[in-house]
Amino acid sequence: MNPIDHPHGGGEGRTSGGRTPVTPWGKDTKGTRTRKNKATDKFIIRPFVDGYLLKKADAVQTSGRKDVIKTWSRRSTILPQFVGLTFGVHNGQKHVPVIVSEEMVGMKFGEFAPTRNFPGHAADKKAKRK
Repeated sequence: MNPIDHPHGGGEGRTSGGRTPVTPWGKDTKGTRTRKNKATDKFIIRPFVDGYLLKKADAVQTSGRKDVIKTWSRRSTILPQFVGLTFGVHNGQKHVPVIVSEEMVGMKFGEFAPTRNFPGHAADKKAKRK
């Protein structure tokens, strides 16, 4: 069977003569990457903070009062400028007061307002009877 008659092709193979493809600047393009990757900020991980939370914290700091800043944003990261402020973090029922300290920076508000109350395991009734 002639290779040119096969469904997968065949034919001449590598043709002789001619030059491999090049960029407009004469750089060889066959088998090499011609584009450089652009530097991006995609891989820089920044802390997430809701915008309104920053505004409220700035307002409380400039006023000088010790108001509790109520927030439902448990996912927001605690920033260094929040140290010393009191936040009311919502736990699903009420706002739990959280006084921000240096050790809390970088953690999330939700870590300090538990949403579930674990009452403990059931006591062994047989042991109590004796």
